[in-house]
Amino acid sequence: MTETTKNTTSRRAVTQGLAWSVPAVAAASAAPAMAATTPADPLYSYQVAVGGQAGLATSGCGVSRIDLGTLDPFSGANDGFGIYEMAGAESPATMATVEGPLDLVFALPAGLFLDQVDPTTAFRIVEGNYAPPEVVDTVTMTNPITGVTEDYYVFVYRYQGSLTQPTGAPGSGDTFDGSTLRLTTNDMKIDPNYCVNPDGTLDLRTGFFAGGYQGDWTQTGSFTTETGYTGDIDFPIDSNYPDNPESWITLGQR
Repeated sequence: MTETTKNTTSRRAVTQGLAWSVPAVAAASAAPAMAATTPADPLYSYQVAVGGQAGLATSGCGVSRIDLGTLDPFSGANDGFGIYEMAGAESPATMATVEGPLDLVFALPAGLFLDQVDPTTAFRIVEGNYAPPEVVDTVTMTNPITGVTEDYYVFVYRYQGSLTQPTGAPGSGDTFDGSTLRLTTNDMKIDPNYCVNPDGTLDLRTGFFAGGYQGDWTQTGSFTTETGYTGDIDFPIDSNYPDNPESWITLGQR
């Protein structure tokens, strides 16, 4: 699979407390998605937060458990995804429609999983209106953080809620119903001998795809509002490119 490369500017970094380590927080408010017809001030923005944590195994260099999700309790961002009105702009409350289907994707190292025939058995959904995971792709990628090249399974979680819901007020944290996703690994499904980074962290790649994940990380889809605005679903802004570490998150130990 050929992936397009693109240089982008860095987004806002968020520092967490003891429980998590260097999560990815993708907030379009830091650099709002532009409409097809670009106004001076974008009228609505797409926002989402994704993070996680990994527990180290009792022996060796592997992990015993992985938690992932859209929860972001540290930066104060929303817990799921939503379309938001912009402060200081003419963006009245309205209904927003996200291009469907909407997929939340995690690409994790294949070596993590004991069940290579069906690695989806490793995860269970704790919270969220999403279909059970599918592994739709196996890709070879180079981690831009570590420079390590290996195979990754692409896990797809498809949102099952309504794709048309009200916009949220600026800073409200209002999200689409059921869009908060929490995942955890099932016992004895992660290989404790898979070595994490020397500093005890684990890197993975993630993104949201309106219109469905189709193997192209650069095609992230769009949303529209009843007021006639069209904006991009970009996670985070211009991040879905293999040379940009901002589409990767680093999980730290508990």
